[in-house]
Amino acid sequence: MNRKTRHLTVETLPRRAGDYIIYNRLGTPCLRRLPKNFHPESHFTEAHRVNQDRIRYLVSLYQALEGTKARESWRDAPKQAGQTGYNAFVSRNYAAFNAKEAVADHARLTLSDGRLRHPLGLGARVRGEREIAFEWKTQDDQLLGAQSDRPRVILMPDDGSYGIIARESLEAKRKDGRVVVTLSPEEGRPPFAYLYWESRDGRRFSPTQFLLIAWDGGGEP
Repeated sequence: MNRKTRHLTVETLPRRAGDYIIYNRLGTPCLRRLPKNFHPESHFTEAHRVNQDRIRYLVSLYQALEGTKARESWRDAPKQAGQTGYNAFVSRNYAAFNAKEAVADHARLTLSDGRLRHPLGLGARVRGEREIAFEWKTQDDQLLGAQSDRPRVILMPDDGSYGIIARESLEAKRKDGRVVVTLSPEEGRPPFAYLYWESRDGRRFSPTQFLLIAWDGGGEP
């Protein structure tokens, strides 16, 4: 007789079940009994509420990345013992959020993770009305990775939403020193760019590198 086992994760665990709190610690479901006469409004401090708001925003961003290579990277990203990819994502990105903003500091976000490195001299500049050119140095001692690694780009708007724009099938390689991303009028001009690398076999990734896109023509060096 086949038996189906349901693997509980932080996404599926309820916060409260009767007189117990069920939570996730480093990928391990934990159970703790509530004190007698428990009233959330009296036991939850302002710090608890801020933490809940941050976690809610993190869950929304993690869900927005569904179907992307960036989210896939967390499966094999460096983790503490027992951590899931989701746990690692929350740990790495917690400081980028506060209780009032969907993202408080875009520069602190890490949308992908892994052990591949970025080449030296990585920058971005606007070309025309709809193009962003990402460029990097290509000397052997500055590539810092395999020549066949592929650049992947995720763009985010500045409207407080998680309107992810992913470019994850770019044909450029690390050895090329450049990749150009063209946006449609419907995609607008998102100012926050995150570039990362995928190995040729699709099994290894890098953390994202944040780049601020200046659509007024300033660009980054």
